[in-house]
Amino acid sequence: MKEDGQESETCISYLSNEKVISRDSWLDRMRNLAMSCAIVCLILLVSSAPLGILGLFKKQISTIMVTGVMYSLAAVFGIFNLVFMRFKRVKSDGFYTSTSLDKGIPEDYLKTRVFTVGWPLSLECAGLCICILASLFWLLLSKIFRFIILSPTIS
Repeated sequence: MKEDGQESETCISYLSNEKVISRDSWLDRMRNLAMSCAIVCLILLVSSAPLGILGLFKKQISTIMVTGVMYSLAAVFGIFNLVFMRFKRVKSDGFYTSTSLDKGIPEDYLKTRVFTVGWPLSLECAGLCICILASLFWLLLSKIFRFIILSPTIS
């Protein structure tokens, strides 16, 4: 790249504001949406764990059911976060990243770039599956508790 007049000795982080001269605002919006969904998902998971434990100890059907619903909501926001992570990293051939390095680079060189997703997407898929299973188990547990608690009153 030095032969073509492009001076660059280090890699550019597209998330730092210091080295990037211009970039599209869609990347910032996608990052903010993904972080918002991740924070909401974490808040739901952290607040539902003590609620579920309390419901188990006190044998409260409603708190166990609410825990299952909160895990379902965490799974929904996890799906949103997964979609934002996936589409933020999908790049078409010849993708122009709006940085100072891309100016003057021919299309043939842009097409040789390879963007990979990596392990965070796989980890989030695994966490999402665990969250969905936990939601189903909490809701099933609320049905079991309802049958156990109400069955002595029926007889």
